[in-house]
Amino acid sequence: MRRFAALVLVLALSPFAGIASAETLGCTREQKGASGWEPPANGIITNASDALKIGYIAWASVNPKARESSESKWERNMKAVLADHVWKVSMKRAADAIGGDLIISISKCDGRVLDIVLTQ
Repeated sequence: MRRFAALVLVLALSPFAGIASAETLGCTREQKGASGWEPPANGIITNASDALKIGYIAWASVNPKARESSESKWERNMKAVLADHVWKVSMKRAADAIGGDLIISISKCDGRVLDIVLTQ
């Protein structure tokens, strides 16, 4: 049981350990796993709407207060931008805004949440 708990912990923290990089995030056939699954050539998360939904789920899983807000309200206040096979979900803000921001990085290729950053 301890081995299982340790494995779960390692898998849960691995996205935050800097394992993924822009070079390794391309949707390639080399990512074929032991199960034989291959990501589609254009990735799983193909549009901003899907990235926003995954961002909402990821944020609600680590911040219980986020569950009080509806998903539609979340989508109105957030934006998703694709760069180097990574969707960056962040708050819609004025260019001269000062203060904290929420940034969630999601792999276009397989939908992994790579990073959740809350700035001050």
